[in-house]
Parts: sequence; structure tokens; C-alpha cells
Amino acid sequence: MLVVDLLFCILLWRIRPNYKNKYSLVGFIFGVAACMFIFLPVSKFMTNPLDGIGTIVGSDSVVVEFDSWVGSAPEILRFLNCGPSTLPIDEDCELVFYYEDCETCKKLISGVLENHNPIPVVFIEGSSVSELDALETPANSYRYCKLTDDYDWFFEAPCVVSLRAGKVTSVSTGLSGY
Repeated sequence: MLVVDLLFCILLWRIRPNYKNKYSLVGFIFGVAACMFIFLPVSKFMTNPLDGIGTIVGSDSVVVEFDSWVGSAPEILRFLNCGPSTLPIDEDCELVFYYEDCETCKKLISGVLENHNPIPVVFIEGSSVSELDALETPANSYRYCKLTDDYDWFFEAPCVVSLRAGKVTSVSTGLSGY
């Protein structure tokens, strides 16, 4: 967006209206109109890939806002690294966001693994290294993913996001998630 602003400023600086000459004024008005009709529609296509996920802080930090996802598909799925596993996002499933060093997260995950949930559960880690990969669990019920290293992810953990037919139906944080 900054590029469009700079181009517009350069255009206005270059085509200054000379009120004594009506052709200069017409050129200025034409230039402003051209910018509005060319640059404004183009700016609609210049969206931020993190829109719909949370608040962007600085250049590479994202504060995830789970509550804003209710009723829509979670955009954060584009930023998951799940290895060879496929995500069951078009069916009913639970997304469990956690940090490896979070004691409350470990309690929640233990409870999920003990309950043998009938719907798929996707564990999504917010840090870089996971101990959960070593756990032996049925491959058809659980998936282990991590958020990409492209951004620093910050969220309240643990958080359970319920998906029904690919749309978020509920969000719960802390041990109340299960």
C-alpha cells in the first residue's frame, strides 16, 4: 500500500495544477482520476495473508484471536506444517492449540489422549520442538502439526477450536476445552 501512496504523491508533485492554464488543471484532474480508477481497485487485491487470523504486531509477530474465527473457516490452516498427514478439515474435528512448555496444555492433551475422542483431533504446536511426536496414538484419530516458522505466533493456550463441516463452531480456552 505504501507503494501506491508514493506513486500518488509523485504524480501529484509532477502534475501540479497551474490555475492560469486550464490545460494544466485538466491534466491534474485527469491524473487524480486515473489514480483513483487504477490504484484503488488494485489495492483491494493487495490483502494481508494474515487477515482473519489475528492482530499483526510488528513485522513478524501475530497475536491469534480465536474468538473472531467463529462461523468461518480457520485461515490459520495455511500456516500449518503437518508433514505427510492430511487434515480432516472438511469434516468434524477439534484443533488443540498448545505450547510445549505449558503445564496446563500437557494436562489437557493427556485428557484428550485418555478419552479416545471419536472425532479427529489435530494438535497444533506454537513452538518449535514437540514431544508429542513420540507418543504412540492411533493415526486415524490424531494429527500433530506445528505453526510455520514464518511468524512468531502468540495465543492463549491451551485452546480447543471445534470445527463442523470446515467452519469454527466454538472456541474454549484452558482446561474447560475438554
